[in-house]
Amino acid sequence: MGSNRLSSASRDRLSTRIVHGPILKSQFVRAMDWIAKINPDLSYALRSGFRGMAFRFRSNIGPPPVRLRDDIGTYSHLFARASQNFSEVLTPYQSEIRWPRGRIFNNLFESVDAELYYSMIRFFRTARIIEVGSGNSTWFAVDALRENGKGTIISIDPKPRIALPRRVQVLKQPVEEVDLSIFHKLAANDILFVDASHTDQEARYATDCIYPLLEPGVLIHHHDISFPYLAFASVVRDLGESSEEAVILNFLASHQEAYEIFTASAFVGYEDPVMVGRLVPSSRYARRSNQSSLWISKLPRPS
Repeated sequence: MGSNRLSSASRDRLSTRIVHGPILKSQFVRAMDWIAKINPDLSYALRSGFRGMAFRFRSNIGPPPVRLRDDIGTYSHLFARASQNFSEVLTPYQSEIRWPRGRIFNNLFESVDAELYYSMIRFFRTARIIEVGSGNSTWFAVDALRENGKGTIISIDPKPRIALPRRVQVLKQPVEEVDLSIFHKLAANDILFVDASHTDQEARYATDCIYPLLEPGVLIHHHDISFPYLAFASVVRDLGESSEEAVILNFLASHQEAYEIFTASAFVGYEDPVMVGRLVPSSRYARRSNQSSLWISKLPRPS
C-alpha cells in the first residue's frame, strides 16, 4: 500500500528547495517575516527547522579553507588552553543542543559556534548577557538561560535583522550611544557578546571604553575571528588590515596580564579537528568560515 508521507530524503530535498532555491526562497523569507510579527518563537522554529533538514543537501558547503596566516607563531601562544577549555565546556551539554534537537543551522551563527555559545552559558551559569549585535545567537542565549532557570539578556542593535525573543530587552541604538554604566552590571561569569560591524573602530571602542569597565571573570566574545585561517578575505578587502581581528589580537598580545583567550573555535578546529568533529557532529555540514568565535576571560586584578 502506498503512503502519503514523504520519505526523509524527499522531505530534506524539499526543504532545500524552500531554503536555498531561487524560486521558493524569497517567498519563504517573506512568510517567516510575517509570522514573526505575530509569533517570533514560531517563526524562528520554522526557519531553523527547514534549514536543519536542508543542510545535508546544501551545494555550497565546499572544502574547509586551507590558507593560513603567515604570523601564526606571533599569536599562537595566546591560545594555549583553547582546545582543553573547548572540550571541558562542550562535553556536558551535547544532549541539550545537538542537532536535530537543537536547531543550530541558520547560515550565519551556527553549528560549532552555536553549540559553544549555548554551552558557555550553561557551564558558567551566566546570569546576565549584553549583546552588541543581535540575531540567531540571541535565540541560543535565550534557550540556555531558560535551561539555567534564570538570566537576562540585553541586545544593543540599531536595526535587528530578525525578530527576537520577547524576553530580550532591545536597545535600538549604536553601541557608542549607549550609557556605559550598563556594562558595570556585568559580574563574573556574565557575558559581553560582540558580533556587529567588525570594524577596527568598533573593536577599539570595545577595548578602550568597555573592557576597562568589566569586572574580573566577565567573559567576552567576538565573532568572525578566523585566526589562524585567512578565511575572511572579503572582510580584509572591505575593511582593510585594520579589521576587528587585527585590533583584538594585538590588544590581547599587549595585555596578557589582564585578559586571556579562553577558547576559540577556528583555532581549535585547526589544532584538533578530530575533537571538534566528535564533540560537534553537525560541523561536517557547516561552512568553516562560520566557525569563528573567540572567547576571552578578564583576569583578576594583580594584588
